[in-house]
Amino acid sequence: MRRKEPWAREELKLAFEKFYKERGHYPTAIEVDECNYLPSARQFQRRFGGLTKFRALIGLTDTHFGKGKYRSHISNRVGKRGSEAEQKLEKILINHFGEAFVHIEKPISPQTRRIRYDFFVYAKNSVFAVDVFYSDTKRLTKINLDLKLNSYKNTSTLLFLVMANPNIFQEELDRVLLAISQINPCRATLS
Repeated sequence: MRRKEPWAREELKLAFEKFYKERGHYPTAIEVDECNYLPSARQFQRRFGGLTKFRALIGLTDTHFGKGKYRSHISNRVGKRGSEAEQKLEKILINHFGEAFVHIEKPISPQTRRIRYDFFVYAKNSVFAVDVFYSDTKRLTKINLDLKLNSYKNTSTLLFLVMANPNIFQEELDRVLLAISQINPCRATLS
């Protein structure tokens, strides 16, 4: 339920402290949006010029969570988790198709060498590609799927996108793909 009266700065500071006591860190924009006792990140943008400025306004020394030690921590966590998911899937593919038939990080074309499939598999009577990813939240799932669909939009190879987070189910992926296809129908037509 949305509030009708504006939030007082002190009230917001107390809510930030409550969040810190619960989770051991101050909220990111995504966490602000998901927290039922804080206004949206958009409200912070309108009222204070964003969360970075609000954090400075209430006296926090670390105000920007998109750089420095915060970004480094996120990058390390995401990189490790992604690598683990790729290794697990690689074992599954090799066990099923054989090592000689599973190629790792194959460019989608000679012209676009920087965009690569995680795996390219030469199966009996067909070939296909696999991209494995892990998203923490539904919001990040939409962002990741949108980026991947955009990266692979000009390929005709059969592509499987594999969600490695066991807490994000096929129904959620279907909802995200439906939403993307309603915005831009050609972006969500991958097999």
